[in-house]
Amino acid sequence: MSDLKQLVNTVQTIKVETDDMVGTYPDWRDREARAKWEQSRSDAQDQLKERLLEVGAKFSARPAVDFAISLGGIRSTSTSGIEGAVCNWLTAARKRLEMAV
Repeated sequence: MSDLKQLVNTVQTIKVETDDMVGTYPDWRDREARAKWEQSRSDAQDQLKERLLEVGAKFSARPAVDFAISLGGIRSTSTSGIEGAVCNWLTAARKRLEMAV
């Protein structure tokens, strides 16, 4: 279980760091700022996936259906993309750690 705990810490750190790359959503009337924000979000998603691949994650996606992540023996999905799948994975991993105590 210590390996899973380490993975949870690593995934959480990666998620926080990539979330920080995006920042807050700009005023909806400012098209240029929104375009920059969307590009930042896309770059952050790419970085999130790349960094998680480095720690052994596997991904699958069915566009318009769901996105899945498998890591440390846990598989989680989300219809909202990679961010949702990673959040769901963190929740599932933490629950497994709690059950092991």
